[in-house]
Amino acid sequence: MTEANQTPPQPEHGAAPARPPRHKRWWFWPLVIVLLVLLLPLVLVAIVLLALLTDTGTAWTIDQIPGLQTEADQGSLLGQWQAERLEWRGYGVEVLLQAPEVDWSPSCLFEKTLCLDTLKAEQVDVTVQPSDTAEDTERGDISLPAINLPLALVVGDVQLGPFKLNGSPIWDKVELRSEASGASLTVNHALYQLGEIRVTASGRAEMRRDWPVDLDVTAQLPPPSGDSWTIAANLAGSVRDLRVSGTSSGYLNAQLNGTVQPLAAQLPAALTIESESFLAYDTLPETLTLENWAVSLDGSLANGFRTRSSANLPGTTGTIDTVIRGLVTTGGVDNLVLTMTGPAASAPSGEQPDAPGTLEVQGSASWSGGLQAEADLVLDRFPWFGLIPGLEPPPVAVNRLEGNVEYNDGNYNADLQAAVSGPQGDAELTAALNGDLQAVRITQLDMTTGAGSLTGDAELAFADQLAWQARLLLDQFNPGYWVPVLEASLNGEVNSEGRLVPDSLPVMTADWDLKGRWQQEPATARGKLSSDGTDWRVQDLLVAIAENRIEGEGRYGESLGAGLTVNLPQPDRLLPGLAGRFSARVDLAGSAQDPTGKVTLDASEFEWQDLLRIENMELDASLASGGVLDASLNAEALRVAGQELAAVTADLDGTRADHQLALTVQHPEASVALTFAGALGEAWNSWQGALARGEIDVPGPEQTWRLEAPASLDYTADGEVLFGAHCWRWQASSVCAEDQQLLPDTRIAYQIRQFPMQALAPLFPETFRWQASLNADIDLAFTEQGPDGLISLDAGGGAFEFLILDDWETLQHESLTLEARLKPETAELAMALRGPELGSFDLELAVDPNTESRPIDGRFNLKDLNLAFLSAFAGIEEVAGEVNGQGSLSGPLFRPQVQGELALTDGRVFDPGLPLPMEDIVLVLEFLGSRADISGRWKSNDRSSGELGGYLDWQDEPEVQLNISGERLPVSVEPYARVEVGPDLTIAFRAGELAVSGRVDVPRGDIEIKGLPPSAVSVSEDEVIVGVEQEEPAIRTMLMDITVVVGEDEVSFNAFDVTGNLEGTLRIGNNMDTRGTLQLVDGRYEAFGQDLDLRRARIIFVGSLAEPYLDVEAVRTVDTVVAGIRLSGPVNAPTTEVFSEPSMPQSDALSYIILGRAPQSQGDEGQMSRAAISLGLNQASGITQSIGDELGIRNLTLEAEGSGDQSAVVASGYITDELSLRYGVGIFEPITTVALRYDLGKYFYLEAASGLAASLDIFYTRNF
Repeated sequence: MTEANQTPPQPEHGAAPARPPRHKRWWFWPLVIVLLVLLLPLVLVAIVLLALLTDTGTAWTIDQIPGLQTEADQGSLLGQWQAERLEWRGYGVEVLLQAPEVDWSPSCLFEKTLCLDTLKAEQVDVTVQPSDTAEDTERGDISLPAINLPLALVVGDVQLGPFKLNGSPIWDKVELRSEASGASLTVNHALYQLGEIRVTASGRAEMRRDWPVDLDVTAQLPPPSGDSWTIAANLAGSVRDLRVSGTSSGYLNAQLNGTVQPLAAQLPAALTIESESFLAYDTLPETLTLENWAVSLDGSLANGFRTRSSANLPGTTGTIDTVIRGLVTTGGVDNLVLTMTGPAASAPSGEQPDAPGTLEVQGSASWSGGLQAEADLVLDRFPWFGLIPGLEPPPVAVNRLEGNVEYNDGNYNADLQAAVSGPQGDAELTAALNGDLQAVRITQLDMTTGAGSLTGDAELAFADQLAWQARLLLDQFNPGYWVPVLEASLNGEVNSEGRLVPDSLPVMTADWDLKGRWQQEPATARGKLSSDGTDWRVQDLLVAIAENRIEGEGRYGESLGAGLTVNLPQPDRLLPGLAGRFSARVDLAGSAQDPTGKVTLDASEFEWQDLLRIENMELDASLASGGVLDASLNAEALRVAGQELAAVTADLDGTRADHQLALTVQHPEASVALTFAGALGEAWNSWQGALARGEIDVPGPEQTWRLEAPASLDYTADGEVLFGAHCWRWQASSVCAEDQQLLPDTRIAYQIRQFPMQALAPLFPETFRWQASLNADIDLAFTEQGPDGLISLDAGGGAFEFLILDDWETLQHESLTLEARLKPETAELAMALRGPELGSFDLELAVDPNTESRPIDGRFNLKDLNLAFLSAFAGIEEVAGEVNGQGSLSGPLFRPQVQGELALTDGRVFDPGLPLPMEDIVLVLEFLGSRADISGRWKSNDRSSGELGGYLDWQDEPEVQLNISGERLPVSVEPYARVEVGPDLTIAFRAGELAVSGRVDVPRGDIEIKGLPPSAVSVSEDEVIVGVEQEEPAIRTMLMDITVVVGEDEVSFNAFDVTGNLEGTLRIGNNMDTRGTLQLVDGRYEAFGQDLDLRRARIIFVGSLAEPYLDVEAVRTVDTVVAGIRLSGPVNAPTTEVFSEPSMPQSDALSYIILGRAPQSQGDEGQMSRAAISLGLNQASGITQSIGDELGIRNLTLEAEGSGDQSAVVASGYITDELSLRYGVGIFEPITTVALRYDLGKYFYLEAASGLAASLDIFYTRNF
């Protein structure tokens, strides 16, 4: 049996039980140890947390941190904690926080969230001690960690005040509100502010891979000019490859786009900026505005950025293209090139080069080891002056300029060469200079022209006192090369040296000695100017040109002493454009504090170009001790700026503190006498006084206006001119002003009462007069933005008078008012006119003066305008009718949009001299914006009517079209014609072109012409009146297409012994080119006492309307013989021919025409001869009259007298009203007779005759 199976021994009865062995409780202490290891940290953490929940525990905990000190701290680090000051020092770093505050919520940890509710500090200062060993480690690419937060993070309110690192400000304010969870980060609000720089941001980011981001950033930057500058950008992509896009507004309006790799070691980036217009400073001229500006940067911080900028500059001579390119690094700029291209500057001759003008600058700069720079400059006809507004092209053009400039740590030098062209030809310029921060030296200055040269050198020192030394040598030098009016050829030398002395005059000398020619006249100029620090001296001053001399010398300092004589007997040889004679003398003595002197001046026939002419002028002025001035100026027969003045006198006397000026100006239409009294300020920069007396005499209307009382007049030290209240009066009329400021910001206020408009007669045309009395109120202020105020005019009742021929016609008005309210942004005008014939007219108009098109907004109303007054103006017996209308105005001032209507009713036009009477006239203009439709009608009698239609358009160039139609319109041209007309015409006018087309029917009427009126002889179209400028005609081109149809019913014709009915058709084209035929039907012709038949009578038009051709045959039939007269050829020179059928001699044919038979005796032949001669003479009547006019004989006529062998041609005419001449020549016998007749009265005349016999007879005549 084993031991295990043995029964253990039993204790004896009454004995104590045995203890179990100790080794059976080994697990107890290990368990205790394990529990202590596990629970003790928890207990300790619990104890610490319990301690941190109390202010005392938190303070004890903070004290245990080495180097950390706080002041006035309170709160718990497990909730809200704050202190007045927190400071930590350690490891060479010192951190100081003012008023730190922390507040977070431990309870958020139960939600697996770390909640930082508040983190604030009023100020943060960090000081880092420099390291003893410099680490030169090469920067590599940055790798971003992947972050996955185990707890969510909520940052509620972070506000940090100014932060300085080693005394340098890093920010003034930082704010942050954000959230994070896992790898996601959301920035709700971030703010960075430093000075005027303010940056805000919001967006999202992922903290894994390349950290994708989407942030909106807004930066407000201090603008170099203007009020604001804001950049709004979006950052997208990832932190490794960041894309930037945004806009700039305010100071710079531009688009921004770019990329950057901030984690790469070389920091590569690319950026573009584009702007339509950019002006860097608002004080710069508009010509330096960068238009279509574009900037691009591409590269890296390590290797530099390739930069290119391009823009257009709006130069005054044309657009200038500008391009800048180069490589920008952290140490400098390499391969910098500036190129500017624009219209080439023209030569002085006016010739414009074909190639553009250019400016190119190439260079580089370095600032890594001190500033160093060098540049090469090339200018080729570049229009540099076009970049300066208002600067005209200089008289000398720079054709080419080349140079080199170097700078190295304060030392610099430059070499320049230029080729220029002036009015006198070409020139070469060479200059070399070098210097440092102490002085600059011009070692070479040479200018060589075709008309002389100039050389010199100079040095300017500015290290201590400013000092200089300069020398110029002139060799036939011509300043007219630069300024043509200074044409000269000078030889000589100019020297100057000196230095500036503090609180004293400079110590210096300057002398010049020049000789040569001035304007082709011998010239000399010499003198010396010096100063010893106390006095200025001018010695041996002489300028002599031809006979003109200016001489003098003087001293200015503690005492004064000077004398100057000017004698110009030939000023035209001194300066072209001057004329007359001029002499003056100036003497000066005393001291600067109490000067004395005298000035005399005398000029006669003095002229300056066409701007000024003075027949005689004298000035005599003296200044006595104590500042007593006595001056008198007298000038006669002046012409200034086109105005003629009879005389001007001015007398000034008194002292600075009390003086008086009397001024008188005499003009042909008015004379003005003014007296000023006042005092100059002690600083001589102000004047206080008054207009003491004033009188304006207007001789035409015999008006004398006088100043009622003295008016204050002041000029202040600030440049203000103030004029006090005053009144001008004449009889019951007055012009009064309130206190006003004339300069610099003008403010005026006037009240005008009963002002006679006759006083303004010189301002009106000679054919116009206005009889009225004007009342007006004017209250205006002239600001930089524009006028501001009110003008109110009231002319009451009056009359407009117009000179028509030799009579004055009057147009009455019962009232006329005008009110203008002016503001910088608008001008409002209201006008009202009333009159017995004018009716009533009202106009309200508002104009925007600041917009280029001057837009308007207004309305008008016209009522009861009676047109009867036009009869006097037009010279027509009767004009009647009434015009009414209203409408609105809008659009541009000079291209207005009009809506409304004007209507003429009950119209009538009648005059015996008018061919067409018109009554019951109705005419309507309907305005439709920039167009007006025209419609109307009228009657001339009970059977006739006419209509008018069309339009007027002024949208672009004014255009008008009229459509005229009518039936049986009675047209009378007394005493020649009375016909009925039916027109259907279209008349159009545009751009100087008149077009007339349509048809005119003349179906019936009577035409009877007994003789041509004197007006039938018209003035030649090519007549030119000498001395009168010919105006360009309004109608430059006439296009015509008119068909005239005559005699569809019956148009009777009776003229020049011709009767019949007229009929035919004409076509009138351009330039009055007329085609067609008019002919007489059933015509008769009375000649030689016989009534002839018109076998053919045609007027043929094949060209000009005024030059038709005649084709007329008038015949008489006797038995089997037909004899007649044929008229053919142009109407101004027709050919007359006697013919017969069968053919026979003309005398026989005339016999058949006149006697109705063949000639049977010599008496018949004489009668035929006279008829033939008369027929020929009638053709020559026009030529005869022209010859008489040339010889001075009035009414010269040719006629036939006698019969048979006694037939003669006789010329007669009047030499004077009483003396007449007759001259006869025999046709068949060589007998000449001359007779002079002189009328002695009503019944007697004296006649002297010579021929076969001479006689002198007195005749008595009497009609019974």
